[in-house]
Amino acid sequence: MTPIVIEQNQADVKLAFTVQQNANISRVRLANSRIDSELPIDGEGAIAVSFNFKSRVLTGGAPDTLRLRIDFSVIGQCETTSIGLRRIIRIDSGYEVDYSLKDGFQLTPAQAKAFKNGNAVFNVWPYFREYVQSTVERMGLPPLTAPFLRLQPKAMASNEPLAES
Repeated sequence: MTPIVIEQNQADVKLAFTVQQNANISRVRLANSRIDSELPIDGEGAIAVSFNFKSRVLTGGAPDTLRLRIDFSVIGQCETTSIGLRRIIRIDSGYEVDYSLKDGFQLTPAQAKAFKNGNAVFNVWPYFREYVQSTVERMGLPPLTAPFLRLQPKAMASNEPLAES
């Protein structure tokens, strides 16, 4: 299975790394979930799976806490001879994750944005993978394992300046 890749430019990687060095996960909570499924019709082919995610910063938390919302979605479809593509399963789930910030660390909006778009999604992905796998099994559908999620630097464009140390 092909991994899902999150690419960030060098500046965002540096900003996210600063947060990573000054924060610890203190809470991960499944905030909501919605599941729809249909039993596959005999003779249907393999299930094609697609994954999506989005993240955002939540406000109103303690001043020494970064609270984020990470929403994931997986859709499984298969090809049928009678109606074409048919959705077999959809799982949407949202997680709230709190990061305790080290004393004295002043989080900037740019740091929070870079962190929520990369590291935070990466940190919550294992919770989502386990949720998908166990939920699909309980539904009596064929096994489904979400792929690995990878963080990697975005390839630099030839006109992009090098980041300063």
